[in-house]
Amino acid sequence: RAEKMFYRNENFPLTFFGDVDKRSIHLALINSIPNTEVMNLWLEFIKGKLENLSADTVVEWNFFGNSFINDYAKNHPEEIEIMDRRLVMPEISLRSDSVSAEKAYLEYYFFQSRHIEDVPADMLLLHNSWTPQVFKTIGRNEFIRCNFTMPNILMAALEMKRDLKSTPIRFVR
Repeated sequence: RAEKMFYRNENFPLTFFGDVDKRSIHLALINSIPNTEVMNLWLEFIKGKLENLSADTVVEWNFFGNSFINDYAKNHPEEIEIMDRRLVMPEISLRSDSVSAEKAYLEYYFFQSRHIEDVPADMLLLHNSWTPQVFKTIGRNEFIRCNFTMPNILMAALEMKRDLKSTPIRFVR
């Protein structure tokens, strides 16, 4: 079912996921026609950033990606299709003025126990940088014992079975 998201829209050289109303993009490039002008401009932008990199350079999360493509998307709407991020980021349902994207992500994937059939998405856009360190280093045996959304989804995707005799591991806030 997710493959339909990768079909090229012939009306746009580039397709991303993002906030359609704000014309902002999550740096999840879906597709591009070969050798498109914007991709060449982006490459030059990145080269310029690298050439001017110094010990004093502040490298924010959007240093190479969103700092270029969001401005470009706002100024060239005819070139970039933005698909609704809610199609691949169900955790957005937890967002509010007081809940950041990262906090909603952690809540959805690590402090709830949803199963793949409870996740309203055909494809997921995951943020590895927001994954708690303990989960990044967890061993296979501990992974199989985890009972929260992220391992539940990954285990379903990998067709793994949980050992029902062992005590499930849960993250605590």
